[in-house]
Amino acid sequence: MNNSTFEQPLPNRFKASMSCGYLLGSDNPKPFELLQVAPAGSLSSTAVDMSHFMIMHLQKGLYKGIRILKPETSIQMQARQKGWPKAINAMCLGFYEQSRNGYRIIGHEGNTVLFHSNIYLILDANTGLFISYNSAGDSKLDLRDNLFNKFMDRYFPEDSKNEAKLPIESSNIQHVIGTYGPSRCCETTFLRIFKLFQEIKVVDNFEEHSISITGFNGLNQKPLHFKEIEPLIFQEVDGKAKIAFVQDVKGHRIAHINYDIHYPSVAFQEVDTIFDKQSFNFILLGFSLSVLMCTIVAWPISAVIRKYSKKSLILSPNEKKLRILVYFICLSFLSYIVGMIVFVSMLSDFSILSERSDIYLRMLQLLALIGILGSFVVIYNSIKYWADKQECVWKKLWNTFLAIACVGFSWFIYHWNLLDFSLKY
Repeated sequence: MNNSTFEQPLPNRFKASMSCGYLLGSDNPKPFELLQVAPAGSLSSTAVDMSHFMIMHLQKGLYKGIRILKPETSIQMQARQKGWPKAINAMCLGFYEQSRNGYRIIGHEGNTVLFHSNIYLILDANTGLFISYNSAGDSKLDLRDNLFNKFMDRYFPEDSKNEAKLPIESSNIQHVIGTYGPSRCCETTFLRIFKLFQEIKVVDNFEEHSISITGFNGLNQKPLHFKEIEPLIFQEVDGKAKIAFVQDVKGHRIAHINYDIHYPSVAFQEVDTIFDKQSFNFILLGFSLSVLMCTIVAWPISAVIRKYSKKSLILSPNEKKLRILVYFICLSFLSYIVGMIVFVSMLSDFSILSERSDIYLRMLQLLALIGILGSFVVIYNSIKYWADKQECVWKKLWNTFLAIACVGFSWFIYHWNLLDFSLKY
C-alpha cells in the first residue's frame, strides 16, 4: 500500500477480511481507501497473502512447490544495486536494503492516509516480518521501525564481537555542513514546488564536535547527533543511524542516510545555488505576499479615510484606469495563492491529481499568467510615479516595492514550474 486515496464504501467481498481504517483509534472507522495512481498504492492485500509473498521471496521464487519466479530473477530483485557507498544501505529492485544487528534485511513500506505497512525479509535467517497499522494515531513518530528494532534485538540480538567503531578526530565537519535537497522529487512539473519544503540542513554541534540534521529526531523528539567514525561517514551517537557523504561528478556533495527503511530510496543533494534554497525563497515569498496584501487592504481603507476627511483623489481618467489595473493584478496574484493553498490542502487525497482537477488548475494558471503579464504594468506604474515630481517619496517607494514584489513572485512561479502547461505528472 502507498499514499492516499479517494474514499468509497468497502466492497462486500472484503468486509470479512479487511480491517477498517481510523485517523485516531478513538474515532469512528473511515471508508475504504482506493488509490488510482498506479502502480503505487493500487493494490490492497491481507496479511495472509503478504505472508505468502514473503515466503516465496525467502525461497527464491518458490511457494508450496510451485515456481512463481525464476531463482535468478528473485536473486536479482534482492541484490544490492550500484551507486550507494559501501557503508550505507542501498536500493534493490522493488526492495529497500537495511541492516540490523549484523544481518542484511530487505523490505518495503507503504502508506495511505489510514493504513501504514512495512515488510521485512531477514534473508540469512529465512525470516520475515509484516507490520500493518490501521491508524497512525496522533504520534509524530513512525513506530513501525521502532517495533522492528525491538523484534531484532529480541530474536536476533547483536553479536558482541561486532563492536561499534569509535569516533575519529573529525576533520570533515566543515566540509559537509550545508543545505541539501531530496533526489526523489519532480523536476519538470508544478509538483517541483514540494522539493522546496523537503530541504534538510546539516548543522555543526560545536561543543560535541558532531553534526545533526533537521527533521531527524529520536524518540525524545530531540535531534540525533552524529560523529565521524570514518572519513565522511558519521554514526549516530548511541544509535544505529548512519550518514555517508560523497561527491558527484560535478563535485557536489551527496548525503546518503541510513535512518529507517525509507531512506535508501532518497539521496540528498547539495543545494548549491541560493535561488533553490528555502531561506531565499521564503524571504522572497514573505516580502512579496506582505506587499501585495498590504496593497489590497490599503485600497478600501484609504477610500474610507478619504470619504470621512472629504478629500477626493485627484486623478486623470488614464491614471484611474492604471490604478484599477494595478489593484486587479495584485488581486490576481493573491487569488492564485489562495487557490494553490486550497489545492495543496486537498492533496492528502492523491486522486485529486487526475483529470477532475484539470479545470481548477487551469483557472489558477490563468490567474498566475494575468499576474505575470500584469507585472509589466506595475513596473510602468512605478516608473510613472518616480517621473512625477509632485508625488511624495513614500508613494514612490511603495510602488517600487510593489513592482519588486510582482516581479519576485512572477520569478517564483516560473522557477518552480508552477505555470507548467502540461498537466501530466
